[in-house]
Amino acid sequence: MAEFLIRHRRFLLLVPGLLGTPAAHAAFRDTGGGARAAAMAGAYTAVADDADAASWNAAGPSQLNAEEYGFTHTELFAGLDGARSGVNQLSAVHPLRHGGALGFALYDFSASGLYREDSLAVSYSRSLNPWLPAAWDLNPRTPALFGGVNAKYLRNGFTLDAASSGDPVFSGGRTRDALSADLGLLARWDRVSAGLSLKDVNGPDLGFQAADRVPMETRLGAAYRSPLLFLEDALISADLWSRDGRTGYALGWENWLLEKRAAFRLGYSDSALAFGFGWHMALPPAWDLRLDYAYQIPIQLKDTGSGAHRVSLVVRFDPKNKKKKSQSSARLPGRPL
Repeated sequence: MAEFLIRHRRFLLLVPGLLGTPAAHAAFRDTGGGARAAAMAGAYTAVADDADAASWNAAGPSQLNAEEYGFTHTELFAGLDGARSGVNQLSAVHPLRHGGALGFALYDFSASGLYREDSLAVSYSRSLNPWLPAAWDLNPRTPALFGGVNAKYLRNGFTLDAASSGDPVFSGGRTRDALSADLGLLARWDRVSAGLSLKDVNGPDLGFQAADRVPMETRLGAAYRSPLLFLEDALISADLWSRDGRTGYALGWENWLLEKRAAFRLGYSDSALAFGFGWHMALPPAWDLRLDYAYQIPIQLKDTGSGAHRVSLVVRFDPKNKKKKSQSSARLPGRPL
């Protein structure tokens, strides 16, 4: 194992930094989900209102009132010689007829063919208001509350060469798998929302020779939407996170322009600077398309070549609202999809 790590140490040590976590316990650290969240530097816990919602807050999918499907491809360290790594994610949200929503996400990460992570997540979320006292809904100052849970299957593995295949660390195999769970809570007022996300609450063990548990991550977020001067719609968000004794932050900004057809986004966190844009197109009578792009620049690493390019396609199907989809009261105001 030592020889394997020494041979590939340059690349393997770079990966955790771009993912925004120290080298220790970097496994299954969130890599940004869709390009929209990535362009906002991951300040998304209190937003979580599209096909990738469950990746950030298990309660998020219940905000959607129509089906959404998303695909994201990420190129990490583009331009760094000898290092090819990428992330692919396929996600979907399906609102249920009698309330709540089901979510699905398939994720894979590959680091130059040396190491990979795969996960499959199924989520369920719903409004918590029906379970609260009637006085809660009658008070205009109380928020809409949503709760959710993700059930996840995690697997990681190494590609071994002739020298490392006999390493006793891999005597039990070169892959490990485990089950995990996330919990989420989201409160939404008219223009303000707050979110709490607890990821990997059971600390799944993915160690090869000794125990190596994925630490629980806690994220707390807030978001505010308001028109700003000549800007049609603005979203300002912030996240605080804690994982394995370390803490960090993320700040994000998004603004839709041109009658909510184009968006510009900025983000800054303790580990990366990010920016991106989005384009929304309505396809009558029942479809919407959104194309998002994000570029992230790691600020903790040197000589990493370029940053990360991320592209997402989000498709929304809403046969019940063929005209003014973006004005649905079931969603935070201002989002085209």
